[in-house]
Amino acid sequence: MKNYKNTKKLKRSIPALAIILITLIAAMLFISCAKGGDQTTAASATPENIVANPTPEGNIPATENPSETVNTDPALTATPTDEQTATGVPVTAHTADPTDVPTEQPTPTPTPTQAPTDVPTEQPTPTATPTQIPTATPTRVPTATPTKAKTPTPTKEAATPTAEPTPKRPTNVVTGITLPAGNTVYDNNFALSLFHLSGDDTSKEGVAANLKAAGFNVVFQKNYNKAKDDASHTSPFTLAEGLIDVAGTKKTIYLITVAPTCNGEWIANFDFAPSHSADIQFAENFYLAALDAFNSTKDQVLADPDAVLVVCGYSRGGSVANLLGYMFNEARDNKLNYTYAFAAGLTVHKNAAGEDTVGGYWDNIFNVVNSADSVTVLPLEENGFFRKGNDIVLNGGNLSSEWTKLKNDLLSISSTIPSYYNDKHSLTGPGLSEDGMTLFEVLSSLISDVLNSGLSGSDIDISDFSGTIAKIKAIPAVATILSVSRQSDLYPLRALLEKFTGSALLAGINYLVYAPLIEAHTMNTYLSLMGE
Repeated sequence: MKNYKNTKKLKRSIPALAIILITLIAAMLFISCAKGGDQTTAASATPENIVANPTPEGNIPATENPSETVNTDPALTATPTDEQTATGVPVTAHTADPTDVPTEQPTPTPTPTQAPTDVPTEQPTPTATPTQIPTATPTRVPTATPTKAKTPTPTKEAATPTAEPTPKRPTNVVTGITLPAGNTVYDNNFALSLFHLSGDDTSKEGVAANLKAAGFNVVFQKNYNKAKDDASHTSPFTLAEGLIDVAGTKKTIYLITVAPTCNGEWIANFDFAPSHSADIQFAENFYLAALDAFNSTKDQVLADPDAVLVVCGYSRGGSVANLLGYMFNEARDNKLNYTYAFAAGLTVHKNAAGEDTVGGYWDNIFNVVNSADSVTVLPLEENGFFRKGNDIVLNGGNLSSEWTKLKNDLLSISSTIPSYYNDKHSLTGPGLSEDGMTLFEVLSSLISDVLNSGLSGSDIDISDFSGTIAKIKAIPAVATILSVSRQSDLYPLRALLEKFTGSALLAGINYLVYAPLIEAHTMNTYLSLMGE
């Protein structure tokens, strides 16, 4: 069977100030859910650029910390969203014609109460009260007491055998991918096929079309076409099914592909610890999105213990896929699971003693990362974050000096998670002030205003930076940052924006200086480094 490789041009849509914003904070660069302009192809490379990490980071048996892992059989408990309950929405078995794409989500089971999408300050129904590790005191005394909410963690439930009906097997044969001989050895051809399926066109309709072309039948899709102000901790994803050859036998295959950042998820990317606590086990924004996807798909996937499961995603979608693969490893036979996460960030968090407390099985999870891509080292390692699984490092060079300076500037403003969310920095002088702004408030308001400004990628014209600069300066959050005092802790943000809002000549020069930092995260760069 031949590998599926969509040959059409990759597409994206970029809010104009996102170029400044994302170079400023170097996170989740430039891939959105809407169609837009073509990306620039990086210099070509060969598969020799790929270096596998022979020792998976954090390959810790689940039995080392049973209270923190998911039971192999029961479902995980998720934070309820506006589309499902904490116990998960049963996924309706697909009975429609294979060419028919189902609606956004099967009809959810009614529940007595409806909880908000954002992270609650306390876990809905914990089975045990976790021990709270004291948060390290920030360098500056925060003006507000940090919230001590815990990241929701999977709960262990007693297995209750039930007589489940035999799941209806699909009839369509998948031709777009070929499974590797095993799931613990990286396969570059398999990776390329999945990369195309997860990123060639990230719109709801585009994903469905790509999957159908590869022989899959789309079961359902969720969270697509989110509003610009929807900063909920979810990600668009698609569940598809088909039949695939495994050692001469046709088996059911389920594929879950998670989309990159879309609209309000730009804000969610920077809200990596909505509990505001330093005592978390995961980057909560990715973890909660993975829980949502797990609870939306587990009923169908777990109903067939002999089915193959493939999970993939790019950028934010890669970060979510990394944790979603871990969750399914804990819930079913991990020998049937394949997870490929492209350009994923850091998804796991160490405790106050600098220890990894997340157990589980990660040997079949592969993280394909460009060595020059700053997105793959966010949230910051200095704040305790890291990534588990097998890192497949693409040799794209070193992280740029511009990225190092940006990172150091951000750490000089807020060096801890509680400080990031709670320390209000004065806009008119040094230190903290009740009428100041936290770093999270500054960044989230800037993203929100950019998304609602109406500017698009077509507004960025190197030959006419003067017109673009005028539009950028009219954005309220930009005006606020440009007005902060030189004595303010937030001045580094103003200094960076001034590079792009000064003269048109300087703006053009600085844009070109930061362009390699941006380009390191693009899909075409990854495809080139993977040898295509």
